Amino acid sequence: MSSLTALMLHIGDILTGNDSQENYEIKSKIGEGGFGTDFLITRVSDNRDYIAREPKGLDKTLIKALNSEFTVLENLERKNVPYVAKAIEMTEYPDQVGNMVPVLILEKAAGESLDKLMQNRPIAESDCLDIITKIAESLTGIHGAGCIHRDISPDNVFVEDLGGRNEVTIIGFELAVLMPEHDTSVFTDLIAGRVFFSPPEQLDTARGAQVSIANDIFSTGATAIALLCGESNFAQYRGKVPPAPYDIHNEIPAIDQHFRDVIYKSTWKDPAGRFATMEDMANALRGGKVVL
Repeated sequence: MSSLTALMLHIGDILTGNDSQENYEIKSKIGEGGFGTDFLITRVSDNRDYIAREPKGLDKTLIKALNSEFTVLENLERKNVPYVAKAIEMTEYPDQVGNMVPVLILEKAAGESLDKLMQNRPIAESDCLDIITKIAESLTGIHGAGCIHRDISPDNVFVEDLGGRNEVTIIGFELAVLMPEHDTSVFTDLIAGRVFFSPPEQLDTARGAQVSIANDIFSTGATAIALLCGESNFAQYRGKVPPAPYDIHNEIPAIDQHFRDVIYKSTWKDPAGRFATMEDMANALRGGKVVL
C-alpha cells in the first residue's frame, strides 16, 4: 500500500480502544482536513458519540501529526486548560495489507462550528466579544502549557447555546507545536496555515514557518472579523485581500471602537506590534487599555 493512499474506515466497522478495550462503531464520515479524516463513532457500552480521526495516508508526517495532537491534548487536559476538546485514547486497526493504521479517538465537541453558525447570519457583537474572549482565555492556558495552536479559525471552534452561555470548545490541534522551554517561538519545516487567518510570518516558505504565540493572536483577531461579518460579507471582505492590520470600520461602521482597536492591534503585520501575550489580548477584550 502506498504511503500516500487515502485510508478509509467503513460504516459499521468496530474499533477497539488500546487502553480501555472499549468498542466503538463507525457511524458516518463527517469531515476531511489536510492531515486526516474524521468519523462519527458511537461507544457500544453506552451509545455515547465520539470522533475518530485517522491519517489520510501512512506518510510519516501525517502519522506524526496525529500522535502529536494526542500528546498535546493530553498535556492540556492535565493542566486544566479551559475550552479545549479532550483526547480519549489512541488505537489502531490493520488495513487490507496488514499495515497498522493509527486512530485518535476524541471527545465530540458540543454545538456547531462557528463557520456553520456564521453562514446563517453575522454573529451578534456581544456574542462575538464573549466567544473571542473565551478563545483568548483558552489560548492563554494553551500558551502557558508550552503549546501554540497555529490554526485558530471559525471551523476549529465549536459553540453550544449561541446567544446564551456561548459554551466554547477549541479543536483542530493537528498543526500545534510545542515551544522550547523558556521560549515563546519556534521554527518548523511544516508550512501550513490559511490565508487571512494566518499571519505573514507563518506562511513564509523561504526559511520555514516562524511560529510564535503572535500567530495565535493574529488568528484570533481574524476570526473575530469573520464572525462579525457573517459568511456573505466576509467572503467579499476577504476577497479584497485586505492588508494587515485588518480594519473593519467600513464593513461594520457601528462596531464598538474598543473592540475594533483590539482586532486592529491583534492583526498587526509585524508581530512586535501585536499584543505581547495572549493574556494581554484577553485583558483588552475584557475592557483593558489598548495601545496602538
